Amino acid sequence: FFKSDKPKVITQADLDAISKNPTYHILEKKAPTLSLLNEWKDASQYGVWVDGKRIKNANLKSAEAYSHYFISKLEKNAKNYGAHYYQVNLMTPSYYEDHKQVQNPPSQEAIKAFLAQTEKVLNITVTGSDVYLNGKETTVETFANDLDALSKNWTLSEKKNYSVHVRTSNPAANLWQKLQEAFETTALYKANPKGLVPPPPPPAPAPQKAGSIPAPPPPPATNSSLKEVTVQGLPAPPPPPPAPEEMVRLAKDNIYYNDKKISAEKAQELIENSDAYNLMFNSNKGSHILIIKDRN
Repeated sequence: FFKSDKPKVITQADLDAISKNPTYHILEKKAPTLSLLNEWKDASQYGVWVDGKRIKNANLKSAEAYSHYFISKLEKNAKNYGAHYYQVNLMTPSYYEDHKQVQNPPSQEAIKAFLAQTEKVLNITVTGSDVYLNGKETTVETFANDLDALSKNWTLSEKKNYSVHVRTSNPAANLWQKLQEAFETTALYKANPKGLVPPPPPPAPAPQKAGSIPAPPPPPATNSSLKEVTVQGLPAPPPPPPAPEEMVRLAKDNIYYNDKKISAEKAQELIENSDAYNLMFNSNKGSHILIIKDRN
């Protein structure tokens, strides 16, 4: 095959059509050495063909019996891969004289031009329940027969390299599926299985409703390198504030009443009626302050 934008299968008939003025080259004479002949007798590695016919490896003759040879390595999908891994092709002198002239392959430009000229196209139009194949009306029931008739005289290369152009507007329910099922019964499909239309893209996600709460993200993956920590209950609550008398004792030289500093004795008198005052006590690094204010 010739590969351009996609693989193209070209038969010998196509090559003859492409090469209007073919050129040729002569195979060089190349007899195998005794060492090669002995190596080729290993049937686990080599399959041997002489003048296009398979022979037993042990039946190889002397070097003078052959005028040309070439070796090819088998691909893994080759028929005989596993039975042997190389194919040896030899020509006897008479066979060589008849086959030494070999046609040169056409240029890539010539092949491209040929393919562009001969490529077949299926134009399928669907409007509602109406179906047209290359401009002619057809139906689901007659689609396969019409397609077989259309492609009856196509070459193997054309059957393997055709294109499908589709136009559709409001097709009837399941119409394309029925056309595809009919298409799969045709000789054209058997030569080159493909779909008439590509599969539709996946549906877009539904828009999120206004005011809806998005789903929470998945929990993070567990990191096995993290150490397991056991939490034993809640932390202890802060200690309760000291009694008013204890506040006075601790703050002693740092007591304020309505923003004026007072003595511990005066503070002691005031807190005897503590319900009439707001007490604010603060401790920081061993230093204490007591603020007393009238309740409004």
